[in-house]
Amino acid sequence: MGASFQNVTGISYVAVSILFILSLAGLASQKKAKGGNVLGMVGMSIALGATFLDGEHFSGYGTFWLCVIPGGSVGFYVASRVAMTSMPELVACLHSFVGLAAVFVGVANYLREGPLEAFSSTQAVQDVETFLGVFIGAITFTGSIVAFGKLAGHIRSAPLILGGWFRHVINAGSCGGCALMMVAYMMMPTAFHARLWLLLLNAGVAFFVGWHLIMAIGGADMPVVISMLNSYSGWATAASGFMLNNDAMIVTGALVGSSGAILSYIMCEAMNRHFVSVILGGFGGETAAPVAASKGAGGATASEGPREVTAWTAKDVSDALVAAKDIVIVPGYGLAVARGQHAVASITEMLRKMGKRVRFAIHPVAGRLPGHMNVLLAKANVPYDIVLEMDEINPDLPETDVAIVVGANDIVNPVALTDPTSPIAGMPIIETFKAKTCIVNKRTMASGYAGVDNPLFYYENTRMLFGDSKKAFEEVLGELSKHKVEVREVAAAATEKTALMAGQAEVRAEDLPQVFCVLGIPKEVTKDERMVSITPQTALALRKKGFGIVVQSGAGALSAAPDSEYEKALCHIVPDVRDVYKNAQVICKVQPPDRTLPEGAEASLFRSGQTLISFFYPAKNSALLAELNKKGVTVLAMDMVPRITRAQKLDALSSLSNLAGYRAVIEASHAFGRVFTGQITAAGKMPPATVFIIGCGVAGLAAIGTAKNLGAVVRAFDTRRSVKDQIVSMGGEFVPVDIDEDAEDANGYAKPISAAFIEAEMRLFERMCPQSDIVITTAAIPGRRAPILIKENMVRSMRPGSVVVDLAAGTGGNCELTRPGESIKSPNDVTIIGETDFVSRMGPQASQLYSQNMLNLLDMLNDHGKFVVNTKEQVVEQMTCCKDGTVTYPPPKMAVSAAPAKKKPEPPKAAVHEKKGEEGYTRRTYVYLGSLLAFLVSMIFFVPNTFITHFMDFVLAIIVGYHVIWSVTPALHTPLMSVTNAISGIIVVGGMLCLTPFAQLMTPYALLGACATTLATINICGGFFVTYRMLLMFHD
Repeated sequence: MGASFQNVTGISYVAVSILFILSLAGLASQKKAKGGNVLGMVGMSIALGATFLDGEHFSGYGTFWLCVIPGGSVGFYVASRVAMTSMPELVACLHSFVGLAAVFVGVANYLREGPLEAFSSTQAVQDVETFLGVFIGAITFTGSIVAFGKLAGHIRSAPLILGGWFRHVINAGSCGGCALMMVAYMMMPTAFHARLWLLLLNAGVAFFVGWHLIMAIGGADMPVVISMLNSYSGWATAASGFMLNNDAMIVTGALVGSSGAILSYIMCEAMNRHFVSVILGGFGGETAAPVAASKGAGGATASEGPREVTAWTAKDVSDALVAAKDIVIVPGYGLAVARGQHAVASITEMLRKMGKRVRFAIHPVAGRLPGHMNVLLAKANVPYDIVLEMDEINPDLPETDVAIVVGANDIVNPVALTDPTSPIAGMPIIETFKAKTCIVNKRTMASGYAGVDNPLFYYENTRMLFGDSKKAFEEVLGELSKHKVEVREVAAAATEKTALMAGQAEVRAEDLPQVFCVLGIPKEVTKDERMVSITPQTALALRKKGFGIVVQSGAGALSAAPDSEYEKALCHIVPDVRDVYKNAQVICKVQPPDRTLPEGAEASLFRSGQTLISFFYPAKNSALLAELNKKGVTVLAMDMVPRITRAQKLDALSSLSNLAGYRAVIEASHAFGRVFTGQITAAGKMPPATVFIIGCGVAGLAAIGTAKNLGAVVRAFDTRRSVKDQIVSMGGEFVPVDIDEDAEDANGYAKPISAAFIEAEMRLFERMCPQSDIVITTAAIPGRRAPILIKENMVRSMRPGSVVVDLAAGTGGNCELTRPGESIKSPNDVTIIGETDFVSRMGPQASQLYSQNMLNLLDMLNDHGKFVVNTKEQVVEQMTCCKDGTVTYPPPKMAVSAAPAKKKPEPPKAAVHEKKGEEGYTRRTYVYLGSLLAFLVSMIFFVPNTFITHFMDFVLAIIVGYHVIWSVTPALHTPLMSVTNAISGIIVVGGMLCLTPFAQLMTPYALLGACATTLATINICGGFFVTYRMLLMFHD
């Protein structure tokens, strides 16, 4: 029975090893991570159960429960209560428990075995194992306590240097002294008490070495310290396993040791640190050079004198985010401390709903623990597909509109690239200084954890948002919400008076500034046009800015803006359109002037010196442009607003395209005649409508959102790869083509594509049309006819009752059967809607949006009380079609992005860390291999066979651990450390083997075993449960 149960124990330990390997392998992805944690818990349960039932080696059944129940309760309680912001401190604390447990197990096992009779090679090997287990465990314990104190703020983060470089002599001497004590320990096997004192003295010296090593490491290197201590706890467990001949402890210790070592190496690579130097406290001790002396990357120089920062309010930040298209957020430990991740997550959600591209950039050592920021963002429900690593985001930062640094300092400090004397010199950073605008949130101007001043705060493109991260971004969220409210108010302007026109005291003419420019608002004469260029609300705002306004009677009647409302806005109403053109200096219209009216062409009413602002479409209205230019009229085309950040507030095409996309879905729904959402009724099940949208600019995205909100299944396609994230954020599914080509020009518009791409498109559309109930096309190329995308055969393949809405009908249409301005039915009963007045059908809302764009443009043209069309201004230059008798269309090519006023110096190339290319085996590698072979040969003569078997398990576990740990995704590095913490609690087996029945509990080795069991149980329960909590936060 005994031999049979030994087999059970052995096989159980094999199962434990396999389950722990699978547990770590599960962290290769978020989807498998939770299952991996469960496998780890199952493996630990098997290890405890197998040891508990091993009656030959275990006898402390009652004592076991006395240790496990309190220890497990404490671990569970602490892990359930700890805030995610305190995760680094918890991990350091759990490391210390494993280290102290290893010390207790080593000393307890020595006391349990008692005096020896003679020297033997087997005993000598066990002596080495015991001595090393206690030594490594003691270093882990005090090192972890120091790390905990530094992270919690109980110990200063700055390094404590004893004697400069002499500290290395102290550490080496201490380790050498322990080695000599180990030799003496081995050489007097029968001197029980002397050996005990040597073992305790070894622990005492190791306690000092652990304290001294970690105290000498600076704050910037703390993430490496945490992962390094994790490795130490594993090696301590493995050494205890050798001492006890326990394969489960050996394999688990090797897995944990290799895990921590590899993670430390990854961190050092990320920080451009030398692994051995960090371990020996080689960094962090130097004094930071003054930043003023450093140059490059925009650093200031000493001669520049006092530096100033530009502070922004929450409203300023909100305005910048609304105007931006591409936003990157860089979180740091300050975000964790303030617990502001939920506010930042809410801002992210709101911005993505606005169609912005928002991504998070995670530095490998952000926070106080590898992967710490990933856990916090996951807790705030930030989708992990928008959380990217530093190397993924840095190439995109020069084209990023706004980079927001939230509570981070050292990881964005340009000094790391420019000042070789700095403590963070050579550490790769997230290069936020390259973004067009960098917003830094900090409570104060204090330096970061490494104690280095940050010149980024003084850059010309940097703005400071001072305050606690949570409070500051809650204020930004509030301001962004006001923007949403403003949009809703604009949309409701057709039926409700805004606060500008109601609820305020009546504005009197004598209260207004002197008129410096008169605007004319004629009635739109284009067929089916219901919009008006300036609404009464906007008119009053313009009057307060010094503009006079002449309005043709009835101009706003079709946009719910009667003459009475314009009179309240102190506008002058005239019945005849000729009076508008006679009295106004600037004519504000929606559509281009008509040249074919029977009662007289609008173009003939213009006079020299006037300015026209309207949609103009100069590419197809060249004759009209020539006529107005001949008259000396300046023409500004609202359809020529460039796609740059500063011009977004003028972008009427985008404003109105949003309404067109919405209206397209409404019109499609009416023609479709069925509900969009799926229904399950007593009569049966009805599937949801399937909508396929081609072209995902503003109109397409609006259509996606509207159709999704109505319950349809939405699929979408665009030739520009950059819009995929926006499609997904609106609830659609991106449908790609089977060819690698992008069709986006420098200004963000679609450009002509290759014949091969067109063929791939056609194949895709032929496949999608039969599957779709509704097809909405929005594809247009500025200045050219809309491309034909839906051929007649595709329409024939659609089911009867299906609908095609062609939003490009105004420029020819995307469907081969489209008749611009009409809705028709194909022979197979497919409705093809080619109406061109979708926006105009929503005249009140469309007018309010267009009017706001007009207001923003007139503000730009108002030069301190003088109307000036300044073509030196980039936006105005792009919009101007003719001026001073010269046709300026097409405008000169514009740079892809506007550069800052003063170019930011690039960091010196010599200071940038570059990865070395692949190299062959070096001489050092051969030296290492030779040394390893010599060690293996020596084992033939000096170690017993049992050790060789254990050693093979140890080496194989390291190899397996190496390959498993490299596959772990960086976002899960923090769960990796907590789960390896938990499985390193296998040291509990060593404590259990020293337990005795209650009657013998007061013997020294039993007390030490009980302490080790209790500490290890805290580690197990705390580690697994906190991992469970973290993994619950990760979601798609």
